[in-house]
Amino acid sequence: MIKLLCKIPDNFYVAVSGGQDSMVALYFLKNHKGFRGIIHCNHGTNHSDEAYNFLKKHCNSNMIRMTSYFLSAGRPKDKSIEQYWHEWRKSIFNQQKYPVITAHHLGDAVEWWLMSSFHGQGKLIPTTSGNVIRPFLTVKKSKIQDWTERKCIKFIEDPSNYSRKHDRNLVRHDIIPLVKNVNPGIEKVISKKYFEQTENKTNAL
Repeated sequence: MIKLLCKIPDNFYVAVSGGQDSMVALYFLKNHKGFRGIIHCNHGTNHSDEAYNFLKKHCNSNMIRMTSYFLSAGRPKDKSIEQYWHEWRKSIFNQQKYPVITAHHLGDAVEWWLMSSFHGQGKLIPTTSGNVIRPFLTVKKSKIQDWTERKCIKFIEDPSNYSRKHDRNLVRHDIIPLVKNVNPGIEKVISKKYFEQTENKTNAL
């Protein structure tokens, strides 16, 4: 069973890239009474076009409303491609009528904690930010993989997830395995921080 970190709103969209995490989130939430369709951001790469076609076929077959956005403007020289894409997606999500749920999970939270720690202070990915809600932040990647297999959920793999050109991939593939040698319970540590944060907010009400 997948335990969510926060309540699902009465109306919402799901941000779906076509990858494993977002396809599991879609499968998990598509029958919720508040589900209003998916938001898909196409970054203009060859993979993005493949993902768009994959999702379009999936949504047509399952009668799911799909709203797509296509990036066409060139990247500013003072920003990395990751930062540029992140900011563009954020602007898209924040202009939606209803909140947008993303599939960020515990593995992403650990990565961000470590990356931000390298720059001076460990930070948690916010559970909510603007119009974005991230209820899966305490769900392990292994749980997502298990759901994929048991429910036969189809997805499309992004080859850039393995490129060491991106800092997050260096952390994910090279650094986190070493961290787990030092502290095998790092995921439990980060998960506990989220639940403590939620409890503190509840007590403050």
